[in-house]
Amino acid sequence: MISVIIPTFNRLYNLRRVFASLEKQDFKDFEVVVSDDGSTDNTISAIIEYSDRLNLQYYWHPNKGFQAPVVRNMGAKLSKGDFFLFLDSDVMLNPTALSHYNNLSQANPDAVIVGRYDWLDPMDFSIHDVYANWQQIIDNMMNPTSFGQNLKGVVGDDPRSKGVSMFDDTLRDNYCLAMFSGNILIPKSVYWAVGGFDEAMVGHGGEDCELAMRLQQAGYKAIFTEKTRGYHIYHDRNQEKNQAEVLVNIEYMKKKHHDFMVGLGIIDGNIEAGELPLVQK
Repeated sequence: MISVIIPTFNRLYNLRRVFASLEKQDFKDFEVVVSDDGSTDNTISAIIEYSDRLNLQYYWHPNKGFQAPVVRNMGAKLSKGDFFLFLDSDVMLNPTALSHYNNLSQANPDAVIVGRYDWLDPMDFSIHDVYANWQQIIDNMMNPTSFGQNLKGVVGDDPRSKGVSMFDDTLRDNYCLAMFSGNILIPKSVYWAVGGFDEAMVGHGGEDCELAMRLQQAGYKAIFTEKTRGYHIYHDRNQEKNQAEVLVNIEYMKKKHHDFMVGLGIIDGNIEAGELPLVQK
């Protein structure tokens, strides 16, 4: 069984659409574990609505600032599955995603399976549209008047698919800067063998790269696949604040994994300020 672990904080609109995409999955042997970082937007209403339609667990704890690693680890501790699928609360999966995750994980039980992460432009689509008009939304074929003239469908491709794509379904042993936690499956035994997400990292971004560094150093391989596609639902964000938090976490990673990163040629012998590249050369 797969445990779909969804960390959330005040994402009621998006979360209901994520639940709808999970209900559409052709693979059914999964549970959903929602780990709530103190939402105040009536998230519980979505939990109640889907409690008898999905095999669903819900855990809420007080918000202490954005603590994505803490929330993900809490969800993992509640999960019963042999494989943890970490799915952000604003990412909808294509209807065959869980089938492909299951097939790949059964054939490669110790591998990390990484799915795509594409972007939907701002638009107001209903739960009904997720059930009835999903493919039209993705293919950008819906009548724009349905969305107040704002429909643009998928407007952002996963940056890891640019140039020489990583999504070739092969086992990789060098992947640590290209692992996104918004749509990724990790075997339960592998996840706990390396200690889960590092809870010293707080704020926006970087905890997935840090976990990937430990996975890579421990010798676990990863498969990047286009068969499991996540579609990020646009929402407003404070990018300036996010960028500042990412830089703090990057400096933390450089200190924690200095020798490893020097060995890969990611940084030189001195710890320098600045962002890490998305995909290492």
